[in-house]
Amino acid sequence: MESESRPPSEFSVAGTLRSGLMPFVGYELLVRLLGAVLFAPLVAWLSARLIALSGSGAVSNYDLAGFFLSPTGLLYLAVVVSLAFALVFFEFGGLLGIALAVHKVGSIHLPRLLRLLFAALPRLWQLSVRQFLIYLLIAAPCLAVTGATYLALLTESDINYYLIAKPPAFWITVAVAAVCALAFLFLAGRRFLDWIFSIPLVLFHGATPVEAMRESTRIARPQRRELLIMLLRWAGIGVVLFLGLWLVMAALKWVLLGLAGDHVGLVLSMTAVLSVLQFLAAGLVSLVMSTVLACMVARRFVGSRPGVALPEPLTTRDSGVLARLGRLLRIGWVVVLGFTALSLAAAKRIADSSPIAEEVGITAHRGSSITAPENTMAAILLAVEEGADYVEIDVQETKDGTVVLVHDKDLLRVFGIRKGIWEVTYDELKDLDSGGWFSPEFSDQRLATLDQVIKAVKGRARLNIELKFNGHQQKLAREVVRIVRENDFVDDCILTSLDYEGILRARAAGPEFRTGLIVTSSIGDVTRLEGELLSVSAKAVTRDLIDRAHHAGLEVHVWTVNDLPLMNRMIGMGVDQIITDDPKLLAELIRERASLSPAELTLLRLADIAENRL
Repeated sequence: MESESRPPSEFSVAGTLRSGLMPFVGYELLVRLLGAVLFAPLVAWLSARLIALSGSGAVSNYDLAGFFLSPTGLLYLAVVVSLAFALVFFEFGGLLGIALAVHKVGSIHLPRLLRLLFAALPRLWQLSVRQFLIYLLIAAPCLAVTGATYLALLTESDINYYLIAKPPAFWITVAVAAVCALAFLFLAGRRFLDWIFSIPLVLFHGATPVEAMRESTRIARPQRRELLIMLLRWAGIGVVLFLGLWLVMAALKWVLLGLAGDHVGLVLSMTAVLSVLQFLAAGLVSLVMSTVLACMVARRFVGSRPGVALPEPLTTRDSGVLARLGRLLRIGWVVVLGFTALSLAAAKRIADSSPIAEEVGITAHRGSSITAPENTMAAILLAVEEGADYVEIDVQETKDGTVVLVHDKDLLRVFGIRKGIWEVTYDELKDLDSGGWFSPEFSDQRLATLDQVIKAVKGRARLNIELKFNGHQQKLAREVVRIVRENDFVDDCILTSLDYEGILRARAAGPEFRTGLIVTSSIGDVTRLEGELLSVSAKAVTRDLIDRAHHAGLEVHVWTVNDLPLMNRMIGMGVDQIITDDPKLLAELIRERASLSPAELTLLRLADIAENRL
């Protein structure tokens, strides 16, 4: 029989956490495993099915906005986000169930809780859809006002000009966006507080989603202030925990790297291992925060509904399961530690007997652009001297069709001319200073043409030629193909672009050329698109993407990587080219890694793999 509930005043968050430690930890690990095993593949499958309706295997970059505004894209967004909401509700509902059961009888029957949650999953999904749509309605006017302000004030010139010069129009747009964000947080926050009890009402009272939202609003509104204080306390706990984590990791880094001294192998290995430890600790803090919030909400729920009752099977004592779980965890730690020791010993033996080769190329982003002005001959030749294998350059057409090196769609940032590149001829620009904006010492630099650059680097480096389609180009792809062919440079260059349609035009004009899509963000499987390589943002690259690309015969170039830890991480993930503003720094790192012993390199690689797989 169900035990009699204790008075609400006796609900102790700390006591519930202590009493329910094993169920909380086991349940959280299980749900996160389910998310990885079930939710992620489900989202990938849905993505593939919905994107197939658009006639492509993937959607990326410029096409994402159009896709999300289409009926198919809106359906994709609603399905994926509502499923994510449902997974969060599933996780939080289980934590609430554990907290309430532990409060009532000091125990929980985990298998029965899972059965209850899966049975309620359709209603949780319906609840997630309703709440998502309401949040979307709240966000719509905020997004509309922000978007309208952006279009009105920040589209006259290239966005890079606004980000660097920060004129009044930039700050006005930032202010409007901030006000809209605060308005959304206020309105959405009120809704969140009103619905904070909707999940337990659906799970433990059998309420429909509509009934749960109404009843939650009825009992939550009178205590909005108390609920807000509760959430602020919870956020404060989070700040303290993450600050403590940061301090501990900083101390460990100071001690361990200090002990490593100038030994390159130890420094690199300890850096990777520290990253893994930080990832695991952050995961633990996240787990604690989810559990603490569930206990806090459960306490308020009990206080709001003193007669709350859980289904009897959930409150049946199940100490045998908890005991077995505890033994399993203890045995698990021994097994993990033993396996780790054996793995490291085996890795060392293998490393001592067979060398490990690392092959990663250096691509200088717009030349050595950390030292010299981007896309100038000075930056390009400096990159070659610093050991770049490829130099990445941006090309566009002038009014008279000359292919020149310019990144922005207009000339304001570099030349101080408020015109688009397509509005001026090459003769109007060729004698203008193109480097003084960076530093006075480069005021002798002039606008470079693609033909000039090819002649300057031929036999010394290759080129990654990014085609910048600005909507006004005449025949950019065909002209680039013609110039490269005339200079007998086809085997020493690749053509890349953010515009997939532009890549297809380049492939049609030059079938023998190697091409690649530049990926900032995407949905679907970009490895199915045409081309020989993918140029992926460091924020978007994953080991899974790299593995799938290599399996499909594609190279992976990653951009823009300018610090040592990230460079190390990208090398460990197995990318083919690293695109950087600082080719000299990357060349030094590659030389340092090449000087490591096989055992040191194996340890570093194991740490890299662990960090990126976890």
